[in-house]
Amino acid sequence: MHAFAAAALVLAALAPTTDVDPPAEPVTAEIVNFLGRACPEGGLTISVAQDNRSFTLSSVGPGIVYAAAGARTTVRDWRKPCLIGLRIHPPDGYTYAVGSSSYRGFALLEKGASATLRTSFYFQGHATTHNRSFNFDGPRSDDWAREDHVGIDELVFHPCGEKRNFNLNVELRVARGTSDPDTTSYLFRDAGETTWDLHWRRCP
Repeated sequence: MHAFAAAALVLAALAPTTDVDPPAEPVTAEIVNFLGRACPEGGLTISVAQDNRSFTLSSVGPGIVYAAAGARTTVRDWRKPCLIGLRIHPPDGYTYAVGSSSYRGFALLEKGASATLRTSFYFQGHATTHNRSFNFDGPRSDDWAREDHVGIDELVFHPCGEKRNFNLNVELRVARGTSDPDTTSYLFRDAGETTWDLHWRRCP
């Protein structure tokens, strides 16, 4: 066997398993805080699926949030973030990573205008941040859906035996660009219910 192939087998044997079955015990979660003009006005609730393979954030009351640029808008309207801190409580012997999610909404963008949906998340005190951006160009007036796919090699697991918040940021931005200054462009997001995948690992 070539040395390179042998080394690859050794590394594969040492690599941690990143996709074990979820724990059978119930997993609880709580929202620690949330802040920002793109957070639903009534607040948010969190629930973990019965099979422990995902968690969902749901708005309390209307869940449509938006950013806007152009006529009849203010300097606060073009960029709207929502910063959410939450904590998931895995059973003893398990840790978790947060994976893929889907977003949807409506774009009303004039010719020359553009918009961006930005998402990021990380564990409190951890240097690794997952970032994703989705861009929209005018002219358009239609529904949109985007998936933030997180690959296995991108997963970051909560440190075993510690209690750290999971921080999530979803941000909307709209730029007027070269559009007619008498028009207004919008990017809407349906924040009524958003689900993230959960991946599990056994702690040493």
